[in-house]
Amino acid sequence: MSTTAPSPKSNSDQDRLPDALSDLVNRVVRGTRLWPSERRDVRAELESHFREGLIELTGEGKSLSESVTYLRDDFGDPKLAAHLIRRGKKRGRPMIWKALVSVAAVCGATLCAGAGYVAYVAFGKPTPTVDYVAKINEPLQTLPITDRAWPHLREAMLQMLPALDLFSGSTIQSAKPGDAEWVKIAEGIATLRPFVPRLVEAATKPYWGYVYGMDGPEYLQQRGTVINKPPEPMSEIDPLIPPTLRMLLPHLSDVRGVGKFLAQNAKDLVRTGDFAGAWESLDTIHHLGMHQMSSRTLIEQLVGASLIKLANGEMQAMLHAMRDRLTPADLDMIHASHVMTGPLDSLRPQLKTEAFFFEDAVQYVFTDDGNGNGRLIPSQFSKIVGYTGPGQGTAEAGTDAGAIAIAAIHADRRETLAKYHEVLDRTVEFWSLPLYDLRRGEGNALILKLASDTTESKRFALIGALLPALSMADQIVRETRQSVLATRTLVGLLGYQADHQAMPARLADIAPKYLCELPTDLYSGMLFKYQLATDGTFTLYSVGHNLLDDNASREKIDDPMRHGSTTESDLVFWPPK
Repeated sequence: MSTTAPSPKSNSDQDRLPDALSDLVNRVVRGTRLWPSERRDVRAELESHFREGLIELTGEGKSLSESVTYLRDDFGDPKLAAHLIRRGKKRGRPMIWKALVSVAAVCGATLCAGAGYVAYVAFGKPTPTVDYVAKINEPLQTLPITDRAWPHLREAMLQMLPALDLFSGSTIQSAKPGDAEWVKIAEGIATLRPFVPRLVEAATKPYWGYVYGMDGPEYLQQRGTVINKPPEPMSEIDPLIPPTLRMLLPHLSDVRGVGKFLAQNAKDLVRTGDFAGAWESLDTIHHLGMHQMSSRTLIEQLVGASLIKLANGEMQAMLHAMRDRLTPADLDMIHASHVMTGPLDSLRPQLKTEAFFFEDAVQYVFTDDGNGNGRLIPSQFSKIVGYTGPGQGTAEAGTDAGAIAIAAIHADRRETLAKYHEVLDRTVEFWSLPLYDLRRGEGNALILKLASDTTESKRFALIGALLPALSMADQIVRETRQSVLATRTLVGLLGYQADHQAMPARLADIAPKYLCELPTDLYSGMLFKYQLATDGTFTLYSVGHNLLDDNASREKIDDPMRHGSTTESDLVFWPPK
């Protein structure tokens, strides 16, 4: 009698599949990574498939173990099966679900990309490699300290405090002997006059010699000690602020005070009949101003210009007061003074010195890839713009999001530097034109265009923040040079009068004996206006900002070169106010 293998129980009465097939089902189900409900369906389908296979194979006479082995081996790779099942199930899902998944995937990718970019730009760090303060100080390295004016002037000013503070007021310059406040001024003059020889000695040194980054904090501390008022403690200096932007120049107010003291000292000396001492006092102001004009920062140059204009204005007034009493010895003394003999080369605009500060800022605002390029760092951009004051096109920089938005579209480091020098060179080219050339305004227009252009103002926001319109500084320096030329011209005219007992009929008559080179009016391109009256008096003037000859009128008009300001119709040198 033949025997047959026992047939497996049916689906309804079998609790579970053999372990080998159950493990296979579990591996496939786990590999599908489907939703729980879908995994339950897959498990049921696989278990049903294997049960049917077992029934069929055992019915054909195979043992249970043989049937299990056959079904397991015939099933194939579980991973591939899981992948195919997953793909099939996903294809069968509803269309609305597929659309939602696609949208979610796009949004997720966008958010990840945005977060990655924010992290990329937000955590960038500058790597400065050039010490621009040291580069600015390089010319000092070979200068002996005995040839530097600043160390001698510094020691004198510290000893002149606090009496020097009396002359820092804005109204001091206009005061004169006989005024109500002159008694107090005279007391200050008497206190400070013993220091005049030391000021003269300091001014006659061949070089200025201020050491940037070192002399400022030292002088500030010494000044506070002298006046028994230590400077307010400075907050911890952020090492990521460019050193050139945080250089201290606390001496400038005291240098201006020295100039005002010397001007008042000259008035007092003239009153007592000491013309030579008075002229020396004014010539010292002029010399100190020329030293400032050789400095590397624009603010120092403008302070120098103000000192020179102060000295020459007082000189012209003094010459007018002494015009009928000047002796040959007086004229010889004047001709030997610095205002007559000093070189005028430094009395020229040095606008490109500002490039030092921009290049230093760039290495603190951009990363560096080692090849001179890099990206804008939003946190550094906001920090430096806030440190220097808001500039053109940087309104968004006040927020982190705004700074990041600017960084996203800002030009890279190399392109920013190239654009800056392109704009600076082009604007300086316009500003270097004569003051009567209307094309000068195109220099400012270039900067305004950069700031107003929707794309360029963001793409080069750092330039808009740190490149000011420098045409006014250029104009001030040129007018300062013209004031020196006016003084020299007046000395030449008075020298001619001393030899001929009359004024020349024409300005050209004083050259070359009394004046080496005839002065050209900055606002006309021709000689100064010279008018000789029938009584022998004369007028010397420039046509002024409106470029029109108003016959030496001092009437106030709107200044066409300084919006919102007024000026005199003509710039009159003689007779002075």
